[in-house]
Amino acid sequence: MAAPGRTGANWLADEARRLKIQTKYQPIDIGIRVEVPSIVMDPVIKISRDPKFHIYPDTYDDFVRTFCVNHRGFVVQEVYDDFIGVNGHAMTEKLSDNSNFALLVKVELTEPLEDTTAYGRTIALQTTTLGGGNLLFRDLVILRRGRRSTWDRITEVR
Repeated sequence: MAAPGRTGANWLADEARRLKIQTKYQPIDIGIRVEVPSIVMDPVIKISRDPKFHIYPDTYDDFVRTFCVNHRGFVVQEVYDDFIGVNGHAMTEKLSDNSNFALLVKVELTEPLEDTTAYGRTIALQTTTLGGGNLLFRDLVILRRGRRSTWDRITEVR
């Protein structure tokens, strides 16, 4: 059994090649973490503590889903070797006024680019660069105005 996590995926692929173990690239989920006021999620959480919504948009053949709801939880940064990511945590002793969840789209690649691990890593590296080593974030009000979310604009909206 091996469970190397995100940063160990390349090592595991190298070991499989070395040991002549046949492997196959699987689809990956790429997404964002959405944060909303907890009052928005309260009615849903009363029905299911970790609800899952599956969305099939008409425009594309994508499969979009929610995952990992943290009701009254916190959005947190995850630091890896050469990129950053985002996740959510809920704590029993400390509650947030907000709730968060992942919104993910399933990506399956075919020839000539099949390596979903490399593809996902490239996206993580690019977003780390675009965020200047910090998390990228968007405010929905500002996004609807077609503007970038800067701290000044976020402060102005609030």
